[in-house]
Amino acid sequence: MLALGLLTAGPAWAGSHDFTLVNQTGLAMDKLFVVPPQATTWQENLLKRDLLMPGEEARISFSRPPADCRWDLVVVDATGTEVTWEGVDLCKGKRVLLRLEDDVPEALHE
Repeated sequence: MLALGLLTAGPAWAGSHDFTLVNQTGLAMDKLFVVPPQATTWQENLLKRDLLMPGEEARISFSRPPADCRWDLVVVDATGTEVTWEGVDLCKGKRVLLRLEDDVPEALHE
């Protein structure tokens, strides 16, 4: 019985965080990675479509530890250029607007 309790306790540590990504960058987004701050490796591409064009939105889901709110969002555009939004607070709102202001990444929340 104890072993069963330990096996079922695992998912309690994992949390799911869903948000809507709004592309206000002017870039055609090809890939999106949500990674812990300053990570050097990426996991799964969370953009489940061919391209997210400027002005379009996409629903993003990923699992995370329940207490973690700040993440780096790494976008790879259609030309292979990478842009990173550092320390985006994904606990702040359900919509994240990614922008580039004078080539500086900026994330807004709604």
